[in-house]
Amino acid sequence: LWEFTSFNSILVIKMFNSMCIGLLGLGIYLLARRILTENFAIVAVILATLNPFIFLQSLEVSTETITATLFVYFIFLLTKVEFKSKGFLLGLTIIGLASIRPEYLFISATSIFLYYL
Repeated sequence: LWEFTSFNSILVIKMFNSMCIGLLGLGIYLLARRILTENFAIVAVILATLNPFIFLQSLEVSTETITATLFVYFIFLLTKVEFKSKGFLLGLTIIGLASIRPEYLFISATSIFLYYL
């Protein structure tokens, strides 16, 4: 992750982690909105983004926030109704997850297998 920044600044990584927290909140809202009312989905986003573990990880230089964000969108895409580019987007999220944390390759493959079983 450090190699993608051209400024070699920790501030860039911290800003990226904060953006990932925002995207994580959006993904949780989209997932929660499928089965909950809008008010409960907003409460779910507030509880998830104000979680001390997630908040503290966004202040450090780590990959937990981007991994959590990619995994939420992986689950969102996996459980979404079929659409034309679903396989392509799922593949991109799996590549992103596996390149950051290789153990997510096994988790995502198992999730796909169990979902279509």
